[in-house]
Amino acid sequence: MKTILSLIILIALHVEAQQTATTNDGKTVLLHDNGKWEYAKDVDSAVEQANLKSYAKPSTAQTLLKSEKNNFAVWYDNKKWKKTEDLNNEAAEFSFSLLKGDGYAMAITERIEIDIANLKEVALGNARNAAPDITLEKEEMRIVNGKKVKCLQMTGTASGVKFTYLVYYYSDESGTIQLVCFTGKSLLKAYQKDFEELLNGLVTIPK
Repeated sequence: MKTILSLIILIALHVEAQQTATTNDGKTVLLHDNGKWEYAKDVDSAVEQANLKSYAKPSTAQTLLKSEKNNFAVWYDNKKWKKTEDLNNEAAEFSFSLLKGDGYAMAITERIEIDIANLKEVALGNARNAAPDITLEKEEMRIVNGKKVKCLQMTGTASGVKFTYLVYYYSDESGTIQLVCFTGKSLLKAYQKDFEELLNGLVTIPK
């Protein structure tokens, strides 16, 4: 430890009770107030994650639906949403519809892990299969039930109807999930709270 610390060039960057430093060989470490240190693979990523908004499963979501393909599951409010057998996409493992209104959702799961940096391109490519004129309206990273999730909002035309999609993307060693909520573009404001609550029910449950 003394050898490492002797190589450190301190940087005046403070991150939530942590300081960063760089060794002579270019490696970055995080210095904690308790005197301990650890290597930082990517300080920019650490700073970003510290600044992300966090979301948690709503207390009203009491019904759990688990994926049979990987470690993902969704908590949902069965007084607002019902699980449907009429899948809107043949790639979807399960789907939902609002009990009152014209809001829909589906979970597309697969066993292949995709780097989160590439999820945007994968997502847009898949969306264009259904809506060739798809446009990206919003993009952000969130912390959802302790996991780093990509959130996208997209709008495009499918079967002559202008749809808006609000989607969570997450991937780990067990695979990838796309949790998609959608409705007519003009109806998004009416159902956005319901969509956000369903999306925030996304969790991982190790098998």
